[in-house]
Amino acid sequence: MALPNFWSLLGLVFLSKTLNPSRIELGCMMRLDMAFLRSLKENSGWGDPTTFLIRRKRVEALVPDTGNRGLAIRHGDLNAWNLLADRNGLSGVIDWDTARFVPLPTAIQHPLFLADIPGWLNDVPKGMTFQDDRAYLERAVQGRVDNMNSPDAKCIPVLLSSSFERQFFEMALRNRAINVEYTTRRMSGVDLDQSVIFEQCKEILSRNPLARENTGVAKLCSRFDFEI
Repeated sequence: MALPNFWSLLGLVFLSKTLNPSRIELGCMMRLDMAFLRSLKENSGWGDPTTFLIRRKRVEALVPDTGNRGLAIRHGDLNAWNLLADRNGLSGVIDWDTARFVPLPTAIQHPLFLADIPGWLNDVPKGMTFQDDRAYLERAVQGRVDNMNSPDAKCIPVLLSSSFERQFFEMALRNRAINVEYTTRRMSGVDLDQSVIFEQCKEILSRNPLARENTGVAKLCSRFDFEI
């Protein structure tokens, strides 16, 4: 089996449960809230907590509505060393320990070893990129989907070709090095609107009341001269 075939089929193994966009955004918000609270700790290595508050305002724009709102399988660690190949092509995929059902926009993304996510250690020579490989995979998946008699498959090429920003955004919440790259490339020069900082911080603390005792919250309030 070729990788495009596997990728197309993986996107079709979905649960029929329907998720509206607000539920998908809520999942992103929960991960952002955890990242924000983590960044409040002294010497956490996660940078300025305000960057996570600002990112909360960007979630809606990152969630495309393709009409298909099911859950699909996400491998969770689709690196090159987890793919098995023989002379006929892809022969197997191993290490499914972290696989789970997630919303389609989270499931349909380029494999990590092709994604070129800034900050991700890909174990390849410095300067080597996979732009052409991603373009090939997108064309191949599109061709595969065009030959499938499945309306549900039509969204797969759309989600794959638009996946970079979603993948960069999500991985920056889990990896310090990627977070540094994300804040440098996507947050540099962003206006720190005090009303946005206050609104987002207040919402997070309403969901996590015990976090009010965190000294990092007091420092943030002092920095922007507001009380929560």
